[in-house]
Amino acid sequence: DAGRLWVSRVRNNEVSEFSALTGAFVRTLSASFYEFDTPGAAAFNASRVWIVNEGDDSVTEFPAI
Repeated sequence: DAGRLWVSRVRNNEVSEFSALTGAFVRTLSASFYEFDTPGAAAFNASRVWIVNEGDDSVTEFPAI
């Protein structure tokens, strides 16, 4: 999504969302809810986000809203 920037935070096992327009922090997604396991690369489109979990060779998918 052109309006968002997704950042994997491996040390905290979470993914943070920022506004691409302003750089403002929007929210943090936690491993306990989204089941991240050493989150790495991110891919996204207007409606979905995919995060590669390097710890267990899986992918977590969730809505981009």
